[in-house]
Amino acid sequence: MSRAKRQFWKTFGTAVLTLSGLVGTYVTAESVGATWAFWIIGAGALAYASVAVVIPRAYRMSVEYTNRITKYPTLLRVNAELQERNEALSVLNEEALRERTLEYEKGVREGIGRAWGTVAALVAEVPEISRVIKDSGAVVLTARCSGEPPQPGARYLVTMRHSNAVKGVVEVRQVGHSRRSVQLLCVKPVDEDFWIRLAEKAEFEEDVSQSVQLVRYQLKDDGSEYPLSVQGVDEGSVE
Repeated sequence: MSRAKRQFWKTFGTAVLTLSGLVGTYVTAESVGATWAFWIIGAGALAYASVAVVIPRAYRMSVEYTNRITKYPTLLRVNAELQERNEALSVLNEEALRERTLEYEKGVREGIGRAWGTVAALVAEVPEISRVIKDSGAVVLTARCSGEPPQPGARYLVTMRHSNAVKGVVEVRQVGHSRRSVQLLCVKPVDEDFWIRLAEKAEFEEDVSQSVQLVRYQLKDDGSEYPLSVQGVDEGSVE
């Protein structure tokens, strides 16, 4: 027999015995003219049940409610702290997501810039660096073009003429009105000290054609850059 069936028959038997006892007690009391005794017994049973079951249960409930009321301020404080932490985590999550999005977009733009820079540099003659100037506070290399100028976005390596040491990557930002010259900005410095010295010379728009030159920028087959490390012995100055 299943547990549910056993519980049913146990409850049924208890109910039958209880009701039979009550009926028997009442009939007996009525037969001797003492029904008052039945009511006294019923009242006593009710009082006993109250003392044995209801009162302890009420006591336990009162203790439980008292504990809840006592702990309520603490629960409110903990809840407020958890809400603050949740809000802080939400802000951090949004910032991290925004940073990842910006980094992704930056990576996409750089990838496109590398690819286009390589192609644009291949279809035109390499310009010859002439002077270094400043434009709106930025260091700008000017270069002469012997033929059709490269398109904006074309990339080149800046190297020392006598050592081939790579100093950085520059990009064509503007083609001159005569289409005989271009202006280039550094997009990836390799030697920070070199660009600091170049910025000093830009104040006087000095000729640096005897010191530095442009070399076509190239990518590997997987789209990554060739190592832009110093090659050869670097004389370490811009003449």
